[in-house]
Amino acid sequence: MSQELLSQTESSMAVLVPLDGATDPTRCGQKAAALAELLGQGFDVPSGFMIPVGAQPSSSEIEAALARLGDRPVAVRSSGVAEDLPDASHAGQYDTVLDVRGPKAVSAAASRVLRSAWSGQNAGYVQRSGPMAVLVQTMVDANVAGVAFSANPLTGDRSEVVVNATRGLADALVAGMSDGDEWSVRNGEAHRTSHSESAIDAQLAVRVATLARRVESRPRWSPGHRVGRGG
Repeated sequence: MSQELLSQTESSMAVLVPLDGATDPTRCGQKAAALAELLGQGFDVPSGFMIPVGAQPSSSEIEAALARLGDRPVAVRSSGVAEDLPDASHAGQYDTVLDVRGPKAVSAAASRVLRSAWSGQNAGYVQRSGPMAVLVQTMVDANVAGVAFSANPLTGDRSEVVVNATRGLADALVAGMSDGDEWSVRNGEAHRTSHSESAIDAQLAVRVATLARRVESRPRWSPGHRVGRGG
């Protein structure tokens, strides 16, 4: 391969992908592909861009991508090609870096996310699940955040939506450092099963559960472009 062609190939590998164009899970990971799908279907998803698998963007490329987001603080997250395995899920295991500002900080955060995939027990998981891309999204100034499961994660009951919520950002909740509040939503009625913060009320829990059902029931891509349900 000539030096010129090699340079062109390396340059093409370094091109950052806008989140709404991150539809190829083999290049941008399952998480990004799912978010791109939701964006295309009108869901409100924070804007962002992808550092594709194997890409090494320059500081100027990252700076330009950040400028397109309005020079706002961002979250830097993982997006694995196979986000979950049939016998294992490592949600919350890889590093996420919040409130990142500037191209140098984003580059450092992306390196940290990628390194976390090969730390400790995650290494064996990555060897089976494939490579990882890095997702960069604008931060949401959240008063309350959390996680919603469209089926009870302990019993598998699909008639029940489980909503976990905490005040502020959800990083402590996802990492298991905070219990937050838990709501069970069934047939449009919410019941709080545990609480430590009173982060949300029953009405908001029902709204979140309704949104989770909308996401779950959205039209799917063709089998060749199907994405996982992991979040």
